[in-house]
Amino acid sequence: MKKLFTSIVLICCMVFIAGCGSKSTGAGLSQPNPTSFTQPPAVTLLSSVNPERDALIWRNDEGFIEVCIEDDAVILMFDFDQWEDYNYLIESDSAEMYLGGLTVFEGPFVVWGLLGGVADVCIGTVGTLDWNEYGLTLPAVLFLMEDSSVEWLFANPFTSELVSFGALPWLNDIVSVTYEKNEEDDIDTTFIAENADGLRVDVRTFCYLSQSIFANEWIHVIGSVNEDDMECIFVSFGADGGLSMRKGLLHDGDSYAFYIGHYEIILSESAPVMLIELWDEWKLDMSDPDFGEPPEMSGTYGFEADSVYFMLFLTDGEPLHRNGDETPVTDYLFWQLYANTEWIDIMELSDGELIDYLINTAEGAYERVYEWSDPLTPIVTGDMIELDDVGLCRLVYLGTDHIGHFVKEIQYAVSDSGLIYEYDPLEDIWNQIY
Repeated sequence: MKKLFTSIVLICCMVFIAGCGSKSTGAGLSQPNPTSFTQPPAVTLLSSVNPERDALIWRNDEGFIEVCIEDDAVILMFDFDQWEDYNYLIESDSAEMYLGGLTVFEGPFVVWGLLGGVADVCIGTVGTLDWNEYGLTLPAVLFLMEDSSVEWLFANPFTSELVSFGALPWLNDIVSVTYEKNEEDDIDTTFIAENADGLRVDVRTFCYLSQSIFANEWIHVIGSVNEDDMECIFVSFGADGGLSMRKGLLHDGDSYAFYIGHYEIILSESAPVMLIELWDEWKLDMSDPDFGEPPEMSGTYGFEADSVYFMLFLTDGEPLHRNGDETPVTDYLFWQLYANTEWIDIMELSDGELIDYLINTAEGAYERVYEWSDPLTPIVTGDMIELDDVGLCRLVYLGTDHIGHFVKEIQYAVSDSGLIYEYDPLEDIWNQIY
């Protein structure tokens, strides 16, 4: 099973730096006529009305996004005339499918939720960072803060407010953030954060986790115990390095093992590593029930993530779980278990999250989207299908986007429980592939 995560560790073979730290002073972009929506309090851009007044300004390489800081306010503006992908989309026959019913908010936007002062800004478009329902990749804006942390958001004109997603977890003492674009292979296009020791780190995994790693419990399915329930591992990460884990049933609520401990993140230029140490709570208080669980465990794990998943790969030490025949489980695929304790439902995923799930899970989907010489484009149209003995499924298409029409070449159906089926047009059947 190919996973989108594996692309993160590739080294860019041809890069250039653009849109990062390129400050200038002077007038901002010319703005479209304002729309009638309610926007945050208006901010007068003094640099626009008074050329003698300095303002910090950053623009992306293509020139359609500008970020300006004045009087401690961070303002983001779009120049839609310069946004080629946006103009291509709205002029195509796919516009109604992707953007029908949406409002385009023209701004300017005040950026809310930043946790301190901004020292530098980096803007770029990273296809592997953003899957969404809009039919085009939204640029990301990364803010290097004065406390050497990094915050970020998507420059999204389809929402009425722009709010920081928060600080990237486990990235401290950052001195620079750069956008590195690979013209030959978009998989290698990314943002690189460099810390005070000169270590350069691909930030995509940390971006994926910034909104959820500390807020939610994460769940890995060990296996089904009956038609109605599954045995699972549940883990929770604390921002202070604390870690808790339990094992039990998903729906029944019973747990048979409880562990507490801590974790440490070791950064490297290839892939980050997580060191985990856990102790059995019951054995610590001497009750010591005989469930065959080890009294303690420590291991070294590689980890990766996307917008839906968090993955751990055991490289050394004791695994979090062993199968009934005592073989170690080395790979762990964690879903988010939200605060309302409901299992994440495929039917509740956004279109972008559903595409993420398919590419990361279905055999062959990754290659078709990223490795074919003429790669296919994934789309979700809202179509559903009822499969016998499976139930209602969401459809995902891979195809080619031509001027005026989209050609659907491969069809997938994803059930509410996460099963994936691929349609065979010759046999007119749906084959389960996951």
